[in-house]
Amino acid sequence: MRVKSLSVFIVLVLVVVFLSACVPQSYTTPISIHITDGDYIQDARIAIDAIGVKHIAGVVDDRVVYYRTRFGQPTRQITLTMPGCTIADCIQSNPDIAVTDGGEAYITWVERHGGPEKFACWRNFPTAPPVGGYKTYCAALDTTNQTTGNVQVVSNGDVVYVIFDRKYASDPEIGTIFYRELTGGVAYVVYDYAFYMEGGYIHKMVSLVDTDDKLHVALIDDDGLGDTDPRLMYLSNAHTLVDGTMDQKWIYAPTDPYLEEDVLSISLYMSGVTERVAFAYVWEPTPGIDDIYIRTCETDGCITHDIGGVHLPDSFGAESVIEDVELAEADGVLYASFIGIDDLGTLVKQIWYTGGGAFSTSDPNQVTNTATIKFDLEMESLVASPNTLGIEAMPVMSWVETNLVTIQYRFYDGFLYGTTLDDFSIGSPPCNSTVPEGNLATNGLYLAGVWDACETTRFTSRAYLNDLPVIEK
Repeated sequence: MRVKSLSVFIVLVLVVVFLSACVPQSYTTPISIHITDGDYIQDARIAIDAIGVKHIAGVVDDRVVYYRTRFGQPTRQITLTMPGCTIADCIQSNPDIAVTDGGEAYITWVERHGGPEKFACWRNFPTAPPVGGYKTYCAALDTTNQTTGNVQVVSNGDVVYVIFDRKYASDPEIGTIFYRELTGGVAYVVYDYAFYMEGGYIHKMVSLVDTDDKLHVALIDDDGLGDTDPRLMYLSNAHTLVDGTMDQKWIYAPTDPYLEEDVLSISLYMSGVTERVAFAYVWEPTPGIDDIYIRTCETDGCITHDIGGVHLPDSFGAESVIEDVELAEADGVLYASFIGIDDLGTLVKQIWYTGGGAFSTSDPNQVTNTATIKFDLEMESLVASPNTLGIEAMPVMSWVETNLVTIQYRFYDGFLYGTTLDDFSIGSPPCNSTVPEGNLATNGLYLAGVWDACETTRFTSRAYLNDLPVIEK
C-alpha cells in the first residue's frame, strides 16, 4: 500500500508540473496611481531598473511628475517646477523616461514659457536625494534654441542617451537632430537637415542602445511641407565622423507615396554570434494591400543589409490595412506582432503574432477574434516565470480594446487570448471623451504597464513567481 501511495503522489506531482507549464503569466490587480488623491497622470511612461523598481513619468496639470514604485504604492513622488513662470501658458509636456540598472531615473520633456516656442529639457533622479535635494526645474538640452518637440530618452545598463531636435530659427521645420549621452558627454549630430539644405518633419522616431553602448535611431520623415514622400532613415553612432556625427546609416527614400508615415518599430536580435538591429515598417506596393517589411544589419558597421517581409495570411492578399507593428527579441528569436484589417468591408481589426519568428514562412497566429476596435499595440521580451517549463523567454503584448461600450486593457503572452486587466464603461463622462493609452516596460525579468482611461491612470506588474499548490499525502 505504501508503494501505491507513493506512486499516486508522484503522478499527482507530475500532473501539477505539467499543468503549471501551461499557466499564463499573472499580473497584480490594477491600482490607480496619483501624485495627490484625485489627480490624473496623463501621458504616463514607465521604465524598470535592474532590481524591478518601476519609474513612471507623466503630466498632472501641465507639470511633469515622477512616480517611483515597486508594486504600485509610491516610494517617491516629485512634481517638476517652472520657477518664475506663473501664467497659464507655462506648460510642460511630452514626458519620456529611462532608468539605469542602478536605479537612477532620467526624464526628458518639452517646455513652453507662455508662448508657442518649445524647449527641450531633462533632469535625473538618483535613488537617494543628493545634498540639497533633487533639482526639479528644466536643465536645458539645447540652451535657448527651440525644438519642434521631438525629445526621447533611452537606456541600456548604465548608459543613457537623449535624442532631440533643433528647429530652424525662422522656419517651423527641423534644422538638426542631435544625440547626447546624459551619463557624461556633449551633444553630437544624428542628422543635419541644414547641411543638406533640407527642412525636416519627423512622423515617427524609435531608438535603442545595443550591448556595446551604441545608440541606434530609426525614423520616418519628410521635408516638413508635404512636398516630398516619406523617407525611412536608420543611423547609429557605432561609427561616427571625427566631429561625432553619426556615420553609420541606411537611408531608404522611395519614389512613391506608399511608405506608411506612423508605423515603425526597432529591436535587437542575435544572428549566430552577431548582434543585429532590425526595424519594421509598412509599405503599400500594391494599392489597397499593405505589407510589413523588416530591414536588418549588423549593429557594428551595418554592412550586410537584409530586407525581408513578414508572411501574412492569404486573407491579406486581396485587400488589407496594417495599422501598427511591433518587434521584440526573445530567446534569440526576433518576433513581430501587428494590428491588421483583412476585410475592408467590415473594418474589423485583429491582432496577429509571428509565433514561429518574424521571418517564418508559416502563417502568424491570430491572437484576437472579436469585432472590436484595437489600438496602442506594444510588445516586449520577457523571461518566463519559473513554472512555465520549456520556455526560456517569450514576447508579451499589450493593447487597448473597445466595443464602444466598454474599454479593456489586455495582455497576451502566448497562452491566453488576452488577459483582461481593466474594464471601463465608456457610456458616460469622462469615458466618452478620453482616448485610452498605455505604456509597457520590462528589464527582461520584470514587466509592468501603465495606462490611462476615463481620467484615471492604472498600474500593474507581472507576478513573477506562481507557487505550486501544496500536495499532502
